[in-house]
Amino acid sequence: MNRTMLALLLLISSASVAQDQVEYDFKLGKENAAAGNHLIAIDYFDKVIAANPNHSAAYNNRGVSKYNSGEYKAAVADYDRSIGLKADIANVYYNRCDAFEKLGDLQGQLRDLDKITLLQPNDADAWYRKGNVKNSLKEYTSAISDYNRAISIKANHADAHYYKAICYLQTENFKESLEALNKAVEFYPESSQAYTYRGIVKGQLGDYKGSVQDYTKAIELNPKDAATYYNRGVSRDKLADYKEAIRDYAVATSLNASYTSAWMNKAIAEDSLKQYVNAVADYKKVIELSPANSLAFFGLAHAQQQMVITGIAEAESGYTKVIGLQPGNSAAYLERGNCRMIMGNIAEAKKDFVKACELGNAPACVKAK
Repeated sequence: MNRTMLALLLLISSASVAQDQVEYDFKLGKENAAAGNHLIAIDYFDKVIAANPNHSAAYNNRGVSKYNSGEYKAAVADYDRSIGLKADIANVYYNRCDAFEKLGDLQGQLRDLDKITLLQPNDADAWYRKGNVKNSLKEYTSAISDYNRAISIKANHADAHYYKAICYLQTENFKESLEALNKAVEFYPESSQAYTYRGIVKGQLGDYKGSVQDYTKAIELNPKDAATYYNRGVSRDKLADYKEAIRDYAVATSLNASYTSAWMNKAIAEDSLKQYVNAVADYKKVIELSPANSLAFFGLAHAQQQMVITGIAEAESGYTKVIGLQPGNSAAYLERGNCRMIMGNIAEAKKDFVKACELGNAPACVKAK
């Protein structure tokens, strides 16, 4: 054998050994990544890329390990390299989309999902994710179209039905939202959120009994969600079932002590039942949480006003606070005038009636005369 032939054989053998080492390092990288040893995996993928800068799978896998290490920007850079070398692998676009999601890059996600649906037009989850991104961008009509595409591929895609319903709710298409939520509940009856939102939609359509039923089911599935108790309380208010509404608001405030709206609605319901002592306490809680809440001051003053013997002076003070917050509140002037009349302060009462009349309050004009 001549020297030229021997050198050629050695060269081939050396290249074969080098290639074997690359594939062995790649295999070790994947094994370490699967075991959760991502830093070690990255070292192996570094070796593969150093030996073969065109190894697209190594870039992709290194990107996955960087993603799992919280290095989202670095992961995107690796996915970019992988796609630059081989642009028809849907999985790499999925991986980069995940990284863009972590980075809050909605447009980046959308570009990758457009590519995925082009490569895999029957991928229901890709259409669903496109819908979610457009939902976040408030492109509700286009999002609904993507959810419908996902549903046409996978009819029982409960999440697509659910988020389609949310888009319809955002655009105040309540009947369409209800239809979508009916499907979401059908395909995923364990979803407390689906029942909660169906309760909201039924309330918007005036079906308060139906909304109470849905909130009750949601509470059975998730008894720790303060907002659902609050919402059920609102529907019970609409049905004039104030006692049960108060119970719901009480649970909401026990789960979330700073739930201002629940404290406020509880006070209003108590006021409706003439439970003035309780109403006063709850209005004061609202004011503690929201010191500039003029409605709470007005409600507090009204409740105190009903307690003529013990609360009339406090009521007068409360209406004065409301006027300080809302100088154009004619009802506050009228009620303060009423308090001053009861207290025998006729001259000051008349001033309040005159001011309320000037602000357009007809009953005050009668009293001013």
